[in-house]
Amino acid sequence: MIAEDVWERSEHLRRLADPDGYRPSSCPRCGGSHLHAHDFKDRLRRNDREAAVEQVRRFECVDCGAVWRVLPAFLARHLHHAWGTVQACMVQDGIRAPSGEEQRVAVPGRT
Repeated sequence: MIAEDVWERSEHLRRLADPDGYRPSSCPRCGGSHLHAHDFKDRLRRNDREAAVEQVRRFECVDCGAVWRVLPAFLARHLHHAWGTVQACMVQDGIRAPSGEEQRVAVPGRT
């Protein structure tokens, strides 16, 4: 699950401090409304300067047992990079027009 409204690390840290900060209103699998704060998982951010590891909150549905990770929007799903790094790669490859933001991010050659 992606928290589409969390684009800043400071907001992410604020929500992690509160068990209800990222809690979904219902389970996407069964629709159940009882989701317990299960634990945290570490998410590696490769080649980012701000932090090497981000914590991600997981919730477990009491009704069906499904476990859901909630990622902040600034982490790219499946890519293990912040969106700034992904966008900078796209500009370098000519896939995206430059906006100025991507110049703040150093992109390693293997990315």
